Amino acid sequence: MLAEGAWGECAHMMQATNRGVVGVVLNWNGWQDTIECLESLRLLSLSPRRIVVVDNGSTDDSLEQIGAWARGGLLVNSRASGAAQGAKPVVLVEYDCLTAEAGGIAEEEASLEAAPPERRLVLIKTGENLGFAGGMNVGVRYACAVGADYAWLINNDTVVASDALATLVEALKGRPWLGIAGPLELDYFEPGKVVDSVGVVRPWRGVIGGVPRDLPLDCQGCANVELLSGFNLFVRCDAVRAVGLMDERFFLYCEDAEWCVRMRKKGWQLLYISTARVWHKRSQSTGWGSPLMYYYTTRNQLRLFSMHFPYAVPAALVRSGLRALKLACYRRWSQCRGVVRGCWDWMRGKLGMAQIQPSRRGADAA
Repeated sequence: MLAEGAWGECAHMMQATNRGVVGVVLNWNGWQDTIECLESLRLLSLSPRRIVVVDNGSTDDSLEQIGAWARGGLLVNSRASGAAQGAKPVVLVEYDCLTAEAGGIAEEEASLEAAPPERRLVLIKTGENLGFAGGMNVGVRYACAVGADYAWLINNDTVVASDALATLVEALKGRPWLGIAGPLELDYFEPGKVVDSVGVVRPWRGVIGGVPRDLPLDCQGCANVELLSGFNLFVRCDAVRAVGLMDERFFLYCEDAEWCVRMRKKGWQLLYISTARVWHKRSQSTGWGSPLMYYYTTRNQLRLFSMHFPYAVPAALVRSGLRALKLACYRRWSQCRGVVRGCWDWMRGKLGMAQIQPSRRGADAA
């Protein structure tokens, strides 16, 4: 929460700069989570210029349900944010990928600008499942095309605190070197429980992820870190132009870590902001601990090492083998096969969407 003295300064700054923030939410067959996320975004004390929902080729009735919510036809009661509802109807503009990435249509953009910021919603329909990186990249391209300074990438299975954006922006003041910022991750189902949203890179041990010990926080509750979780990323558009978008060949998992590594190699820094709070349901697309999660994390970690730390590939392979052995010892055969298949597909250069069956809803997609 911002101190009272800081709030006035931040609000004054945001009168000029909140137009530079575009929020991007990715949906794939998960409209219930998405509208809960959108409701929390509309209750922000400080609104972004607009919110964008990228629908990643949903095969359920997500498009219809999100439209019904925008018209005021669906109510949301959130475990994390309660039953408060933002004013409706919402001004909803729909684009396909090509139109959105070109900056939209002038008349539609004007209709958005005429509405209050908290009532602006853009729905981009990809028409196919592009994976997490591919779907988010569509939203980032739109944000850059409409002149945003920042793209705020938000998992649809999250709920943000009402002061989250104000806290993020306040912490960014005077940090022109910053490429990506990330908030504190809290467990949606146990709201007071902190989840690890930052990580480390230890190539010689074959480790991407993990938790840094004794993270030193400054007076604003911030710390420079090596990795940030892709569940919620506040990204500077200038950094994207310099470094590039997320690598869509990962499809799902580790694309955020690779982006962080690439950012730091290009001289941009990453900032963890512990005072900005976001509640996360975690792995709603693949299922936490599912065979598909093991497949993607294994394959894509090996790919990340081979791209940036090739000398560490043997260590990463050893860790993957030990992981498979441990799963086999616990008779978790499907997860073990996911690890083995991930290693095999990495060795033969298989990228993109997995051609194996999901274990639960949406497990083959972002």
